[in-house]
Amino acid sequence: MHSNTTRGFAVVLILLGAAWLSVGSFSDYLTGNRKMFAETPACDDASWCASIRDLFIIDAHSDTLLHRDPSQATDFGHVDLARLIQGGVDVQVFAMASVAPKIVEDDDKTTADDSAVCGSWDDGDRLGIFFPLKEPFHPETWLSPMGRVDRLINRFDQAVGKQASDGSTLVRIGTKADLDALMTERNSRDEISVGALLAIEGAYWASEDRGELTRQLDKLEAAGVRMIGLTHRSSNQLAGSNEDCWDRHGLTDLGFFAVAEIWKRNMVLDLAHASSATIADVAQLSSEGKGGPVIVSHTGVKSACKHDRNLSDEDLRNVVRSDGVVSLGFWTTVNCIKGAVTAQQARLAIARSFAVAYQILSTPEFAAEMGPGYETSSHIALGSDFDGATLVPADASAIPWYLEGIAKVEADGQRVFDRASIENVAGKNLLRLLLGAMKNR
Repeated sequence: MHSNTTRGFAVVLILLGAAWLSVGSFSDYLTGNRKMFAETPACDDASWCASIRDLFIIDAHSDTLLHRDPSQATDFGHVDLARLIQGGVDVQVFAMASVAPKIVEDDDKTTADDSAVCGSWDDGDRLGIFFPLKEPFHPETWLSPMGRVDRLINRFDQAVGKQASDGSTLVRIGTKADLDALMTERNSRDEISVGALLAIEGAYWASEDRGELTRQLDKLEAAGVRMIGLTHRSSNQLAGSNEDCWDRHGLTDLGFFAVAEIWKRNMVLDLAHASSATIADVAQLSSEGKGGPVIVSHTGVKSACKHDRNLSDEDLRNVVRSDGVVSLGFWTTVNCIKGAVTAQQARLAIARSFAVAYQILSTPEFAAEMGPGYETSSHIALGSDFDGATLVPADASAIPWYLEGIAKVEADGQRVFDRASIENVAGKNLLRLLLGAMKNR
């Protein structure tokens, strides 16, 4: 009887969800992983893009697990195994979001920053509707953020290790040995594999009981999670978000505890969506010798595109002070790509964000602060936000095209990134970060 009741309720949810999907912004959320151009744009220099295949390429953020099994080829969205291989991607980070408020236009609930948009709970949790519709036979996902994470971990577990008809596979990256094996295989060209690393986007499941929070982190570590972001699009019990409507505070007391526990487990701390105060708190920990591996997995640059989601100049500097890596995204919102534009214009806007970040981090004053051996390009990387309910010029198969744009961008009549810098941005920086975090695994 219980099974029939659950099944009947699921059918009702599907019907209600389908009706609701026909109106409103949630339809865009569920099917919003779009491309600006139906065909993958061609590189200007095919031989240059072919040479990119020699680089080790890592993308720091994709939300594909929220929607489907990334090992299965599809025409939907931005990422699957076949397109990662086509784009020359060696490691893809797969993030798991569990809570998402509605993003509203500026109103009287916004902060003193006079933000353009912010995360509001007035209309509830969008994923609270998404999961019952997407997972009608998994009621553990309907109300529980941790239940949702568990379900996405299960999807990840099912995706890794499957062998496609061409022999390609997604392989789990959870240890230094996993990374070493992937690099060895890549150099030998014996097989076609893409590394898959599991990450958390927003720790809304975190218990306020420190003992229970410790057990939650133990469980996630055992499940293979190697990167944890504290916030998503609203502040929580651990930290402030840069899109929260009311309060963009820094780390809470519980947040400081959580960060220490994350680093104790040699996990990477992700500051994507974190408030400026949170980023500054983490930089302070690093300055006191209490730091650990830090990344911003997907973001933009405020000086290139004024949007609350993007990092200010000081945010960028604070991430680097933490010896972190800033991974810049490809989606329209954070690059101020608006209206009808050509593929080249869209790519230039993205490349400009990379160039502006480089300029901010390479001023003589900041270089002097960082000291001898500081290399600006060692702190910039790729963080596409593919499949994150985003509009991007092209999908994962176009990574060489994106990198070509970054390589060609100029400032003051000169190219910003030389070949060595492109190698850093493409993957060497993230590889260094991951190898460092996993050195004891």
